[in-house]
Amino acid sequence: MFSAWLHAARGQFAYRLDRFLRMHGLVQALILLGTTASLVLLFAGVLVIAGGTPETHTLSDHLWWTLGRFSDGGTMYPDQGARVRTIAVIVTWTAIFVVQFMTGAVTAKLTDRLGQLRAGRSPVVERGHILVLGFDTRVPLLARELARSRQRWTLVVLAEASVTAMDLALRSVSRIARSRLRIETRSGDPRDELTLLRVAADRARSVVILAPEELDDEAAGRFGFQALLALRRIAPADFPGQVIVETRHAGDEELYAAAADSSAPNTPALPLIQMAGDDVIARVLALSVRQPGVYFVLRELMTFRGSELYFEPVPKRLAGKKFGTIHASVIDAIAVGFKPRGKPPVVNPPDDRIIGEDDELIVLEQGQGAMRVARHQKLPEPVEATQSPQGEDAPISLVVLGDNRALPEFVTELANALPDKSRIKVFAPRAPVILQPTIDRITRVQVACEDADPTALARGPTREIIEADETVILGAATPGDADADAQALETLVCLRHEERKRGAKARRLITELRNLSSAMHVGGSSDDFLVSTEILGLLMGQVMVTPELYPVLHDDLLNPGGNDVFLHPRELYAGEAKSTFAQVMSAARRRREVAIGMYLPSRRAGPLDLRALHEGLAENDESSPVWLVPHRHAHVPADALIVVLGIGSC
Repeated sequence: MFSAWLHAARGQFAYRLDRFLRMHGLVQALILLGTTASLVLLFAGVLVIAGGTPETHTLSDHLWWTLGRFSDGGTMYPDQGARVRTIAVIVTWTAIFVVQFMTGAVTAKLTDRLGQLRAGRSPVVERGHILVLGFDTRVPLLARELARSRQRWTLVVLAEASVTAMDLALRSVSRIARSRLRIETRSGDPRDELTLLRVAADRARSVVILAPEELDDEAAGRFGFQALLALRRIAPADFPGQVIVETRHAGDEELYAAAADSSAPNTPALPLIQMAGDDVIARVLALSVRQPGVYFVLRELMTFRGSELYFEPVPKRLAGKKFGTIHASVIDAIAVGFKPRGKPPVVNPPDDRIIGEDDELIVLEQGQGAMRVARHQKLPEPVEATQSPQGEDAPISLVVLGDNRALPEFVTELANALPDKSRIKVFAPRAPVILQPTIDRITRVQVACEDADPTALARGPTREIIEADETVILGAATPGDADADAQALETLVCLRHEERKRGAKARRLITELRNLSSAMHVGGSSDDFLVSTEILGLLMGQVMVTPELYPVLHDDLLNPGGNDVFLHPRELYAGEAKSTFAQVMSAARRRREVAIGMYLPSRRAGPLDLRALHEGLAENDESSPVWLVPHRHAHVPADALIVVLGIGSC
């Protein structure tokens, strides 16, 4: 009977204790303090009933005596009398038990909190932060660019990866000088609403959704769609942020737009920017094929290391003036366009376009606010230029070795970028099946394809490959392949080896790699051109800081049909005479272009330090051939190429 009662009592005690330990830490502390006060009152009453001590005469004396024994067991040593000593011992032992229990509860709560921190489960209390949902090799690049901007940002990364792994990958960012970036990593499912609330997704400035690289195209699409739906469900009607979703292919716009839309009446859809990764990579690769050096310029334009594009208010002195006057007046920066109030931005507008005080200037400058207004609102007269050299628009022959998921987009962009009557020959497995619908739509250039193993061809390149004006190597033919770049690297190494054996070399060799870490396995130079998903990460970095820049970058600078980047000989702007960059700017405006810098081939003497480029620890790359926003009085070297923005300037 007694044993049954004891067993039941143990169960009740364990249950009550478990409930107590599950309470909030503040509630536990209040309960323990209340219990302590009750015990002190109880033992003070017992002392009064027992007759007290010679030193205690009032109730306050009895309370003080009890509290002293409760707080410090050593104070009971001088007590006299069996009753008083017995009460003192009981009070002291009870106090030891209560204090030990309180210490254990606090320790358990701290241990639990540390465990949550290590597991990345603790909540984020931020507002106006940048939130990245998902983790891959581009997240350290995004963090690096935010650190380089020297602006105060909080980057929160939520992914199903472990916090330890993410912190290790992001560790190098902390070594960037003068960084004001703070990084918080959390582990959890980005498709879960409660997890999104835990990282304050409803209060973020920008939310970037990145599907894990190991997912195939279909699974990656589902990941982005589900994450967008979860974000839609928790976002308030006045959601302050911008959502950026990376899609693998163009064509999913309606699906993601439907996910961002709200079924509730009078509730606006989430502001959404969709980046089709393959489309962006295909555009960059096509621009790089068209002209050597363009990739370096695009990379320099979209990194926060040097000069970047910003929106600036129109200075009062320049409000109501023509764009040509504003372009001539701005110093320490270059005005490349403007954004009318409530309308899309305009790059390279006509000189006679009036810019209102409510408009914003699109300015290329080294840090926002660097722009100044000169006293004299006129560019110097340009030096007499020579005629455009013959053969600049001559057709070229191009060989493509390999396949990837962006091959149809790449061939389409090539057809838009290359001169008329150029020839494109694609060697890849199943190339006729993959490309025939694309080839049927192309008329400006000749496109042929052949079902072949590109690596086997690289081991024994044909005359057609050796004599081609340019050779492009593609990889990542299999979606979700963990070794996506392996075939491209193997083809590159074999082709280099065969060319050295024969004493010949393709005029330009361009290798497209998807993974930044893959690019570090080989050396690159101006001949062996490396294009990777880094450019997509740089584009995301710019857009998540300034979403309004997306149409400028995507629809103009990265669009072969927009105001994209061209590199022209200085003779087109200054002949063979000495010239300053201000004179080149004046000559460029007469050609309906915007000169933004110089490309100096002499700076690119050796191989690229890809590890330094990947980690981005150096503030300035002295070996970079790109010099954006030179001083207006800067001398233009004889071998310099002028970097301009223009439509069809090639």
